[in-house]
Amino acid sequence: MKNLGYKIASSIAIAGLLTSLTAGSAFAAKSIKIKNNGNNSYNKVKVVELSATIVGQSNNSTIVNGVTAKSDTGDNQANKNTGGDTSVDTGKATTTVGITVDGSSNEANLPDCGCPDDDLDVVVKGNGNGSTNKVKVFDADLTLVWQKNKSVVINDVYAKSDSGDNEANKNTGGNVDVTTGNAKTGVTINVTGSSNTLN
Repeated sequence: MKNLGYKIASSIAIAGLLTSLTAGSAFAAKSIKIKNNGNNSYNKVKVVELSATIVGQSNNSTIVNGVTAKSDTGDNQANKNTGGDTSVDTGKATTTVGITVDGSSNEANLPDCGCPDDDLDVVVKGNGNGSTNKVKVFDADLTLVWQKNKSVVINDVYAKSDSGDNEANKNTGGNVDVTTGNAKTGVTINVTGSSNTLN
């Protein structure tokens, strides 16, 4: 066999955000020639081209928030006073709780697959009588992407506002005045769900 030009190119590209590994190459033109062989010659050509892109992502988040919030202007006592005026005056009590939970996210940008080009030239000609010529070409492109996202969010909030439980007992003479301000408790919870993005 003579004047045999043979070129095989292959590439495997594997990419991941958790186990990032990429490999790839650009494919140039391929040319295979078998010609001008003598009588009873045996000629065989096999070309294998493979391009694979595999992307895997996994994200697990567990978030637990425990909050106890209390506003209290009560539990005041004005007891057992003798003569004169008795006054209890409390200001405002305000408690504000804000919880913001952003969901976990995955974003994958697929690399260039390095796919084989279509410029494949196979020539078998000019062989002698009785010669056997075989050409086999295998071309495969594979893209496999999987994404998994799991989020567990637990919010345990106890909120209480109290301006009561005030006492003005057993006072003698004069005026008894118990005035309490506003007791306010505000709770805000914002949870954003998980997301996957594939570009």
